[in-house]
Amino acid sequence: MKKWIFIIVFLVMAAPSNAKTPTIGFMTGLVKGSTINDPYNSITSSGLFKIQREYKFKVLTQRPDNNDVKSIEKAFQNLIDQKADLIVCSGYQFSEPGKKFAQRYPHTLFIINDAGSINNMPNVSAPNFAQHEGSFLVGALAGRITKTGKVGFIGGVDVPPLRAYLVGYKEGVHYSNPKGEVKHVFITKKPDYSGFTNPEKGRSMAKKMYSQDVDIIYNVASLSGNGIIQEAKNQKKFVIGVDYDQDAMAKGYVLTSMLKRLDRSTYKEIKNFLDGNFQSGSKVYGLKDGFISLTEMKFTQHLIPATVREYLDTIQSKIISGEIKITNYLMNR
Repeated sequence: MKKWIFIIVFLVMAAPSNAKTPTIGFMTGLVKGSTINDPYNSITSSGLFKIQREYKFKVLTQRPDNNDVKSIEKAFQNLIDQKADLIVCSGYQFSEPGKKFAQRYPHTLFIINDAGSINNMPNVSAPNFAQHEGSFLVGALAGRITKTGKVGFIGGVDVPPLRAYLVGYKEGVHYSNPKGEVKHVFITKKPDYSGFTNPEKGRSMAKKMYSQDVDIIYNVASLSGNGIIQEAKNQKKFVIGVDYDQDAMAKGYVLTSMLKRLDRSTYKEIKNFLDGNFQSGSKVYGLKDGFISLTEMKFTQHLIPATVREYLDTIQSKIISGEIKITNYLMNR
């Protein structure tokens, strides 16, 4: 009997699998010349390639030729034509084209990170982030640290997710410093997404803002933020990084960075798909589950009093517990 059991188990293990290797399409870039190595896409790709090391699947990378809807739709179509089973992309510019193609191709699945509320579409997962929570924290920090009482915000493109950063930031500043003033500007307005890829424009806007007695700028501008950070160093004033750890880009001038873990959401959502547990609809990841956080401020700890760092820890606990309520502009429009 044991012999027959052994033979059956051997035959099952040795039999060739008919399971199809999944193909995952990765939509990257914003404009012609942008690459997978720009900060926003780099975070997403790190989650994608981490899960690929654990599971066997094929990755197709596609970049739109330009930032207009027609180019984005063409890129989606290219991935569809190459038989992608799942398409992953990050950014508000992919929201409407993504929904259009999801309706047109109901058997293709989509993960559209950071694109607002997308519900009632069974083939679309829409992970969003509580950037309003992290922005409240950095706003509270800025409100406590500012010497002039004036702080700034420079956004890459005026789109709802960046408005969510701005609203949370303002509320945080006013929570810690009710008399604090927040100046804000966006580099471009949609459908022009070049505001995310123009460091020189970011630098010039930062220079103007610093000249208006602003001593801290929250940089929410992707590659354009490189120019903002450089100008902070030039002016010997403070800046706050975003999405990934930018603290080392100007040591001692980047107060902290507000981390958005697109890598974790991408990993989690793709794993659900590969495990046969694709979950459609909108969801929000935030401070509570570690998808939003601040850096350890290792280059500025000596500049930030321990009482202020403890104050931020208290605020974070109150946000997680629900004691502090923050407007979520993105999900409540």
